[in-house]
Amino acid sequence: MLTLELRPGSRQEGAMRVLICFLFSLAALPALAQEKPIPPEAFLNEAESRTLTFVMADDGSLVGIERFLGRDRTVWTQPTGRCAYGLVELRGPLLCFTYEDDAPGVEHCWTTFRLDDRLHVRSTLNGEVQRVEAITRDYVGCEGEPLS
Repeated sequence: MLTLELRPGSRQEGAMRVLICFLFSLAALPALAQEKPIPPEAFLNEAESRTLTFVMADDGSLVGIERFLGRDRTVWTQPTGRCAYGLVELRGPLLCFTYEDDAPGVEHCWTTFRLDDRLHVRSTLNGEVQRVEAITRDYVGCEGEPLS
């Protein structure tokens, strides 16, 4: 058995305390939440025919509400109440949207994942992360929105 004799207040005692704290912090790492990538098809399985409320993952501020009319069409409502219809396209690991009010060629692509058992998306454009705060069957109230 190896015995270490540390004098109180010595450099060795301080180093040992730091090492012990470091080792305890490593032991806690598996308990931290981890992102679990999910295929965009799985995301659409949960979103289809439902309305999702998106908030910023970092501060919970409302980004918008999107009703998935099907696997390929949505209606997006901004916090201001402005609506835009969009098309959804799967591109490998990405979920991509084009909206009627965007300039030609503009698209919004996202990776999809779970964190703390909640759906999230990350923008491929700027890395912004949004959390799905709620999933309902509510209508968003946009002009021309199908009611069935």
